Amino acid sequence: MEELSRQPANSSIQNTEHQPAEVSADAELTLEQQKHSERWTILSFAAFILLGAVWGSAFLFIKLAVEDENTAFPPMAMVMLRLTVGGWGMLLLLIFRLITSKKLRREVLPYLSNISTIFHLCFMGLTNNVIPFVFVGLAEGPLKTNVGVASILDSTIPLFAMPIAHFFIPTERLTFLKVVGLSIGFAGVILICLQSVNIGSGKLIDLNDLVGCIFVTIASASYGVASVYARKYLKTCPGLLAATGQILSGSFMMIVISLVWELGISRDHYGFWARASWQAWASIAYLGLASTLLAYILYFYLISTVGSGKQSMVGYLLPFFGVIEGVIFLGDWNGVPWYYCVLEVLGAFLIIGGIAIVNFDPKRYIVKGYLFLGMVSKKSSRQEDEEDWDAIETGGTRQQANENTKLLA
Repeated sequence: MEELSRQPANSSIQNTEHQPAEVSADAELTLEQQKHSERWTILSFAAFILLGAVWGSAFLFIKLAVEDENTAFPPMAMVMLRLTVGGWGMLLLLIFRLITSKKLRREVLPYLSNISTIFHLCFMGLTNNVIPFVFVGLAEGPLKTNVGVASILDSTIPLFAMPIAHFFIPTERLTFLKVVGLSIGFAGVILICLQSVNIGSGKLIDLNDLVGCIFVTIASASYGVASVYARKYLKTCPGLLAATGQILSGSFMMIVISLVWELGISRDHYGFWARASWQAWASIAYLGLASTLLAYILYFYLISTVGSGKQSMVGYLLPFFGVIEGVIFLGDWNGVPWYYCVLEVLGAFLIIGGIAIVNFDPKRYIVKGYLFLGMVSKKSSRQEDEEDWDAIETGGTRQQANENTKLLA
């Protein structure tokens, strides 16, 4: 999952800090305003689907950028170029917003001179960009992991974030329901990894398939670490600054790593600059501009229109787009045993179901029900008071007013 955009620095893994309170007029007004401001529109729904398609398609373009050794990029160079293009795009967006928004300038200024914030952004760049991008690139490139498998396994981030948060965030404790969800989700991961077992073949395990699945799972675990770290240390940092800072720091790291790798380990000496095809360059442009810059614009738009809770549901769309695009454009299911497809689909359902259970918060719905019943009760009480007042004004009781109404009818 392209978690550099989907896990903002100021977002929580799961909001469990809900405390029932007496319903006041202010609380009622706030709830009504929130419902009005977070209502779906045609435009916001279209942005939601587009964001899912943009992030879900990233796995297809990663494959196109690194798969062919003769006409594509090495994985390290791909990540370096992707983060550099995306980082400069985000920097231009941040500068534009700083020029046009006085409020953002006031919010950002204290963080620019804070050394601890710079360190936190560098750590996020490592765990939320460098490590996951490199491991997914290695899986889809040299190890030939399918696009669908990569997109499904990359969606397991909450399954790693939740147990980590249990030890570092007091409000994110594991419960029996969450443990059940984790168990179901990881059962789906095991089913996906079982694709590396060759039934009826002399070679029992396809090592490349198995290592590729492990690499994508490591990427998801790194995203989980970054999610908890951001929740703990960057909760108040403006989202646009946090996103730009971590991507730029990740690009600087990858420039160094790519130089060492290409010139010191693989010794390609950057020959790929000349042999890379236009499809590989187009994939880099997509990953840097669409999957990062456009995705952030859509992301912040959805946050402002439908809220972070509804926006986070976009993660359920990524495996759908990844699997469908892998099958249609790359023929991921062509010539494979039927049980490969069954394991992939069943594993995807288990993972998505496990994530849904992990993210289910009974307290949240109890509080919403409490507030809703309180609002209904207050409205009913006000309606009865108005009826009593009308009856008094006409010189009778409410029962007499009702009887008069029936006679008139």
